Amino acid sequence: MLNSTFAQRMSEMTATFMNMGNDFITAQHIAMGNIYKQLTMHSAISAYMNAYKIYALAAIIVIPLVFILKKCSQNK
Repeated sequence: MLNSTFAQRMSEMTATFMNMGNDFITAQHIAMGNIYKQLTMHSAISAYMNAYKIYALAAIIVIPLVFILKKCSQNK
C-alpha cells in the first residue's frame, strides 16, 4: 500500500506531465524520476545537517577541555 501523500503527489505530477503532451506511462516514469530526485536531494541535505550537529556537539565538548587542560599543565 502506498503512502497517501506519495500517491497524491504522484498523480498530480503524472497529470502535469500528461498535460505537457506525454502519454500516461511516460508521464508516470518522469514523475517517478522527479520524486526520486527530490528524495535523494532531501536525504543529502539531511545528512549534512546531521553531520554539522555532530561537529557542533564535538566542538562544544572539546573546546572547553582545551582550556581546562592548558591550565592544569601550567600549574605543574
